[in-house]
Amino acid sequence: MPDYPAKNDGMSYLGILWSMVKLAVTEPALIQASFITLASNACWTSFWVTLTFILGDAPYNYSTLVIGLFGLLGLFGASVGPFFGRLLDRMTPWYVALLATVLTAGFWAIQAGAGGLNIGAVIVVCLGLDILDCMQQIALSMFILEISETERSRLNALLILWNFVGQVMGTAVGTKVYVSYGWRAAALVSIAWIAFEIAILLIRGPHCSRKTWFGYEGGIQMWRDLGEESGKENDVPLEVAVNWKTTSLTPECEAGAALGEKGVEGRTGERLGETRDREVLLVLQHTFIEV
Repeated sequence: MPDYPAKNDGMSYLGILWSMVKLAVTEPALIQASFITLASNACWTSFWVTLTFILGDAPYNYSTLVIGLFGLLGLFGASVGPFFGRLLDRMTPWYVALLATVLTAGFWAIQAGAGGLNIGAVIVVCLGLDILDCMQQIALSMFILEISETERSRLNALLILWNFVGQVMGTAVGTKVYVSYGWRAAALVSIAWIAFEIAILLIRGPHCSRKTWFGYEGGIQMWRDLGEESGKENDVPLEVAVNWKTTSLTPECEAGAALGEKGVEGRTGERLGETRDREVLLVLQHTFIEV
């Protein structure tokens, strides 16, 4: 592991927890993503819990072993994650989340229409929901991690917390509705949750500034400017201040400094080779020094 100073040096554990509480109520993008992931995970667990009941009843009457094998279909959804990563490299996460949510509603419509009648419909829905859930979760993760580079762990922890809350809610509500009203009603409840997700997503556009709660400030551009993003990688915000007089550098950093002093081309080498009588900033992100 490289030498990398703590991003929040001096913050206590209680301070971290308190900062998470503040993030949970003051960050519009995090709140938006949290409500969406709450409803999304409620749909997801509702489907898998009620699927056990559907496949165990007529007309299927499958054994618990056969029902359990349906869980293997979820492996396909996990395997396509890298492809969604490539899509997110080109498309704004907001649009990826919107696309996944709308398509999810379509698969839930199939479940509501034929889930208890034809096993082919069940298999199609299993595959579709797993793939789209993976797609949506990746998009929402990227959506919130762009809020602050120094608070990413806390932002991710809060999103995962809402994941679990949604799963508990989906298990309870899905089971209750299925037992009382049947498989179609359970599917329609999930469609209602998806409508809620879309409404929450549309309240706040893809390019709003950090503290904007509503609207489409910044436009509605769908595709990322790859040229601009590439340029930003070379101008990474300088995150770590190191005092050359008081801080001992690792051998790699010393080598990088020597290379920079010799005029070797490269932004990292140049910055590391700057004068040692003042504080300099080391670019430690998106950069590797080969010695």
